Amino acid sequence: MKLNIIRRIRTEDFPKEYQNLIEQLAYPINQLTEQLVVGLSKNITIEDNLPFEVITLPITVNSNVPTTSSAFKTVLPSVRGLIVLSAINAENDTDLNSAPFAQFVFDQTQRIVTINKFYGLPDDINFNITFLVIN
Repeated sequence: MKLNIIRRIRTEDFPKEYQNLIEQLAYPINQLTEQLVVGLSKNITIEDNLPFEVITLPITVNSNVPTTSSAFKTVLPSVRGLIVLSAINAENDTDLNSAPFAQFVFDQTQRIVTINKFYGLPDDINFNITFLVIN
């Protein structure tokens, strides 16, 4: 759907007795309408409007426990979840046998995420895991 060109609110378009009120309302309404049209015309980005971060970590597990450093600092004030965006085998062509999933703890004081369990990876193979860290 293509957005139509919007018509701005103008005080002159209203009866004289309402023009003072319209003058007060017109600027914020016109400004909001312009922002909505610009945003809805494919100018809204996830990066600019949703609180998240993308992090890539090298991870190796043994019995679902990371054997490599699995902590990282985030700029986010809180972390609600980690979504695995990709798991790239850094060594060979071994396929994953299930969907990778991370169990983590978040230290809110230092803003450090520590992955304490990681499911879905074969043991002792290095993977580069890209996470979407969600606030």
